[in-house]
Amino acid sequence: MRQSLFFAFLMQFASSVSFAQGTIDESQSWNEVKKSGKGVITIYWYESRPFIYRTALGIQGIEYEIMEGLKKYLKETHQVDLRIVWREARSFADTYGIIRNKQQDGTFGASAFSITPERQEVVGFSPPYMSDICVMITSKNIPIVQDPEEFNRVFSRLTAITIKGTTYEQDIMKLKDNGNLPFSIEYIPSSLNILRAIEKRDSAFGFIDLPVYMMIFNEDPAVNVNRQNMFPVKRKGYA
Repeated sequence: MRQSLFFAFLMQFASSVSFAQGTIDESQSWNEVKKSGKGVITIYWYESRPFIYRTALGIQGIEYEIMEGLKKYLKETHQVDLRIVWREARSFADTYGIIRNKQQDGTFGASAFSITPERQEVVGFSPPYMSDICVMITSKNIPIVQDPEEFNRVFSRLTAITIKGTTYEQDIMKLKDNGNLPFSIEYIPSSLNILRAIEKRDSAFGFIDLPVYMMIFNEDPAVNVNRQNMFPVKRKGYA
């Protein structure tokens, strides 16, 4: 079942891929690529576990597997040799900025991007490959709150941990502005994990992807944070 869904995703994804020719600056249509039997794409990426990250064996993760799967799919189904050029960006925001500003065929960004209406106005997205649900977590010393009044009282004195340029930051700012809450905000690099940053300190909170939370919790049920039940955020998906 999982392979069938992945194959269907690749078919849908392949139909929307733009290519570059021998050099990265020369765009090429799918018909031209199919006729010549080869094409090139460049992927700018930045670490976002478990979606894409570097190991001693090279780049790994869900988004890496998707793009390698696309390469294999095009070879087996259309006899097209796809060459992928992987280029590491300086941050999550830099990855997004490159794609937004280049406006160039054959150029992709990989770093667990949420589909949002604002982003859709300036960049294209693949079909979503995973549900996008964010949940709130807190340091272990913060109790699970039961209602908005308790939330405002407790969270006003906490520190929000987030990453600049992400939907996590957008959700934090919306929470702060809507409730007129005086909590402070601390930024960490996008190569770090928000949950692990919160786990190491008291009186902190932040938003994290539910799939990431579940993955960490399954690996380590004793993970030292509390998951709050209030203000979950659901978007269109990761792409």
